[in-house]
Amino acid sequence: MSGACIIVVPDRRHRADLLKVAQRLGLDCVVNLAEPHEVDGIFEVPMALRLAIVAVDSSANGALGLVSRLCVNMPECLVIAVDAADTEDSAARAFAAGAHDVLRMPLRPSEAAARITRGLARMAPAQARQGQATVNGMIGKLDLKQAEA
Repeated sequence: MSGACIIVVPDRRHRADLLKVAQRLGLDCVVNLAEPHEVDGIFEVPMALRLAIVAVDSSANGALGLVSRLCVNMPECLVIAVDAADTEDSAARAFAAGAHDVLRMPLRPSEAAARITRGLARMAPAQARQGQATVNGMIGKLDLKQAEA
C-alpha cells in the first residue's frame, strides 16, 4: 500500500504512534504538524493525498474546519479524526464535519492500523471510478474508431 498522509495531532506521543502506524502501512507522511492552521499550504499544491489524521478536541482550534476542508477539497482522501476530547458529542461532531472514521484515545495502534487499512480499501473503488472517468474523457477527445478505443 503506498501513498501520502498528513498527521495533525498536537500531542507528540500520539503523533509519534500514528506516524509509526502510517509507516507500517507503507504511507509516506508528507506533513507532520501540531496545529490545523499549519496545513493551509497543502490546499495550494496539488497532491495525491490518501490519508489525513486530524486530532479534534473541545477547543476552537480549527480542527473540525480542517476535516471539512479536506473532505471537500480532497474527496479521494480518507479523513480520520482522533477524538482527543472524548466528550459525549465529540465523535459525533467529527462525523458531522465529514470524518470517515474516528479513533478514540488512548490510541490502540493495532486498531488504528486496522481502521486505516479498511478505510483505504473502501476508498479504492471511488479512486478507480475517478481514474476510469478521466481515461474515458481522454479517449473521447481522440479521433478513434470504436475498436481502437
